[in-house]
Amino acid sequence: TELIEFAIKDISTVDKVIITDKFAKTFELRKKGGVWTDKDGNCITQENAEFVLDALENIEFKGYLPDSSHANYTRMMTAQHVKVEIFQEGEWSKTWYLGPPAPDHYGQIMLLDSKEFGQSDIPVLMKIKGMNGIIEPRFFADPRQWACTNIVSVPVEEVAAVEVKFNDEPER
Repeated sequence: TELIEFAIKDISTVDKVIITDKFAKTFELRKKGGVWTDKDGNCITQENAEFVLDALENIEFKGYLPDSSHANYTRMMTAQHVKVEIFQEGEWSKTWYLGPPAPDHYGQIMLLDSKEFGQSDIPVLMKIKGMNGIIEPRFFADPRQWACTNIVSVPVEEVAAVEVKFNDEPER
C-alpha cells in the first residue's frame, strides 16, 4: 500500500513528538500548558518545535516513485531513516519514516504508519507546502540543538538599549 495522508489537520491536538535519528538517538518533545519542553520538562527552543509543527501541518504529497525503485528505496530506508512518532491528545496517531532526499532535493522519500490507515510498505515522495528543500533537517535528536539558551528572555520589542563592555579591552 502507498499511504499519503501524512499531514496532521489540527496541530493544536499534538502534545508529544518523539524523534529517533539514524544513530538511534531519541529526543522527546512534550507540550505542557501551551509550551514545548523535553521529556523531563526542561526548556527547549520553541522555534525548533514550531518548525516540527509546521512540517506536521503542511506536508503534502509530491509524487509516486517508479515501481522499479521501490525495492531499492525500501532497503535504503530499512538501513537508515529518521523516525517521527506523533501523539495527539495523549494517544499515538502517526509515525513518519523519513528516508533519503528526493532525487531533485525538493522533498523527501517517506513511509507512513497511522492509527487510521495502517502501515504503508511502498515509499512515496513528500514535500512541505511553500518550501523547496528536504524535510529531514527539521527532525533532529541531539539535545544540544534543542536546549534553551535563554541569553535574552526579554522580547525584542521591549529592548530599549544595549550596552557592550569589553573588560579585557577597556579602550573599546
